[in-house]
Formats: sequence, structure tokens, C-alpha cells
Amino acid sequence: MNCNCIASRPLLCALFVLVSLLVLSSFDYPLISSKVWISGVKFINGGGSTEGIATGTIPNDRLLEDQEVINKINWVLLKLDNYFVPGLFMIPKYEQELERMFPIKETVFHHLGRYLLHPSNSVWGMVMRYHKSYMAKAKERIGIQARIFDSAPISIDDLYKQIVTCTQEESILPKLNPEQSKNSFLELNEATPRAVLLASLYGVLYDRLKNMYYLHSTTTSEIVSVYQPSHEENQQSEQQLHNKKALAEIWLLSFSDVLVTTAGSTFGYMAYSLAGIKPWFLMRSKDQKIPDPPCRRSGTIDPCFHSPPADLICRARNITNAGKVVRNVRHCEDFDGGVKLFD
Repeated sequence: MNCNCIASRPLLCALFVLVSLLVLSSFDYPLISSKVWISGVKFINGGGSTEGIATGTIPNDRLLEDQEVINKINWVLLKLDNYFVPGLFMIPKYEQELERMFPIKETVFHHLGRYLLHPSNSVWGMVMRYHKSYMAKAKERIGIQARIFDSAPISIDDLYKQIVTCTQEESILPKLNPEQSKNSFLELNEATPRAVLLASLYGVLYDRLKNMYYLHSTTTSEIVSVYQPSHEENQQSEQQLHNKKALAEIWLLSFSDVLVTTAGSTFGYMAYSLAGIKPWFLMRSKDQKIPDPPCRRSGTIDPCFHSPPADLICRARNITNAGKVVRNVRHCEDFDGGVKLFD
């Protein structure tokens, strides 16, 4: 991959030649220096100068439906960590256009992400070097993305147990052999190697998974190698190198044959949607304990819309034939109150 890159902030490629994803320094609209907004969309409306410019905030619930309002605004800047495409499918007046654009509903993000979110050359170089060094030759690649959220706390010990229980009960990874058979060393010569890529802030998870398959043989006599590109311990979203590593690991995970991701994680959403595979979700902890079951299979490859506008949900429930309004939208398996696209 070789692209028209953003030189000053090397994270994503520009979409077209001579076009930048960055706002030019000469762009002097007052919005650029305004404080970050938390909810809604900031807009500015005016001509070529800063005189007579109207600014304001559009609530998120109006953003999806009031496209007539948006069309009258010159510049709209959107800043949110939320995937809201499923909300568009809940609005009847968009149904025909969306049907033409996306005949297969659950592949919306898969196609948009692969067409639009191209890593810069430096990020893609990180991806290719790591993949070719550690993952490319494995017959099966397994990706695991593990994260602890403040809203669903769990100890590292329990998170490790949850990962092991999920992957072994669902036959994603082989179980350990309680006894070393006398032929185990000979059997290893014919073993099929599996490569596990762990994407997590926590280095201790890598140490435990790696040692588990280093110190023990498996019931299937398979060799399991565990790799972790980085373990930053804390999220550092304002650090560009941290963001480059994160984007590289999302793409590395997308090369997996099987994926296990954290429920409710937008990092995991991007990885499995780009991969085009249905992941296993590590379900959120309950009362700081391992949930039962520890993981659950996703029914679609599209991400979850965490916070759909309440008025859209209410109208969909109150319409007699609600299936026509939400026939391709269902509640998420991994996030209460969220919705996602299905076929």
C-alpha cells in the first residue's frame, strides 16, 4: 500500500490526490479554536469571511433525521466515538436510498472502512513488518482484544480466566494436556501451528497466555504461539505514536481467521468489521465477576450503535408494523440499549 499521506500527523491517508484530511491553518473560522463539545454536532454557517457567521450545536437525535437542516449549513464538524449508521436505517424516508447503497446491510462498515480508512505508509509499514515476522506463516491466526472498562470493572486475574475459559470452551484454542504423553515430543513435529495475536494495554495477560502454552503441551498436540505488539498499560489518545500503534493493531487483528473481542469496545468493533468476520464477545463483568457465559458469538459483522436516539426507538416500538421500520436493525448482543444491522 502506498498512499497520499498526511505528513504532519501520519495516521491515515488522504482519500484523493491533492486532498487533505487536515483543516488548513489558513482556515480561520471561529469553530477551529472553540472548546471541544461533548454532545451533538458543532456547525458554522456563513460566507467566505468570519463576519455574520452563525454557530451552534445540533443535538445527536436531530442529526440523524433533520438532513434538511444540515443541507443549509456550510460546515459541519462531527466529533464523537460512536457508530450511528444503524440509526439511519430506523428512519423510513431514507429506506430506499440506503437499500440502493447497501443491499447487504451488515457489511456497511466493512466496505466503508476498507474504502476510506487507509493507514498511512508509516502505519502500514508497522502492520506489514509485524505480520510477516510473526503471523503470516501460521496456518490459523487467532486475534484476542482485551480491555477493562471503568463501567464494567474486573480484575486482571479474572479477565485472564475469562479469556482462557471462553477460548477453550468454544474450541478456539486447545486445552492443556494434564499429562505429558511419552510421544508428545514426537507429536509436536507434526503439529499445526496456531498464532495468537493479543491486542491489550496489559502486558501481564500476554505473559500468562504465552507461559501457559510454553510450559504445557495441548490435548491436540498443537503448538500455540502468542504475540503482543505493544502493552501501553494506559490509553494515551493524545499521543500520536500511541494512536499509530492502536491503528496498526486494529489492522493486524483484521487479518485473523477467528476473533475474540471485548464487548462494547469500539477498538474491537473496527477490527472484526474490517476483517468481515463474526467475533466472540468477552461479555461485560457483572458485580466485578466473570460473567456466565464468559463469551457470546456475534450475529453480524457490523458494529453496535451504542446510543440510538430515544425518539427513534419509541416510534419504532409504537408503529403497528415495526418490522418495516427496523427490519434490518436489532439490539446488540454485547451492549444494553444499543442497536446494530443484520441481514
